[in-house]
Amino acid sequence: MESEGDETHGQRAVPEARSQEGTALGKEVISMTKPYQPNQIAAAAADEKAVAGVDKYLAGVTQVTLGKKPYTPAQLKAPLQAEIDVNKALDLAKAALRQQVADAQSVRADARAMRAALKQYILSAYGADAVQVFEDFGIPVPKPKGIKTAAVKAEAARKAKATRDAKKAALAKATQPAPAVQVSTTPPAK
Repeated sequence: MESEGDETHGQRAVPEARSQEGTALGKEVISMTKPYQPNQIAAAAADEKAVAGVDKYLAGVTQVTLGKKPYTPAQLKAPLQAEIDVNKALDLAKAALRQQVADAQSVRADARAMRAALKQYILSAYGADAVQVFEDFGIPVPKPKGIKTAAVKAEAARKAKATRDAKKAALAKATQPAPAVQVSTTPPAK
């Protein structure tokens, strides 16, 4: 079925009756392998080598036919160089974005520190009851701290101990080994 010079490269064997488009009797040639799709770094290296190869071996050629379509050496290099240029532009844009993020983090830290200082100033100048002043500055009004009596503190300590005990019990239950399953070696009665 395959002629001696017929190479399929991961495709089904093509019988002689099959047309050039790959169909015969309603059947198609199905590729058995995925096309190689390199990552960005490998693609850039391959593009640069391909451009160098075109310059070295095809510089004196006026036309090269690939897939039944004629190309000049400049047309061969154009999409390869375009990918190289796009990847370089993307790398520069990513670096600029990382720099802007770092700058924004620094500015945010300065703004947070300024808001904290403003809050302290308002508290000292106007007091904690100056609700309107806090709202005008966009700062949340500080919540009043309640007086903690001995009974409130004792209740908090009791709840904390109950939580710790519950966590210890759950941890002990989780770390217990599973019960062993016994397998009977005697055959069933007939």
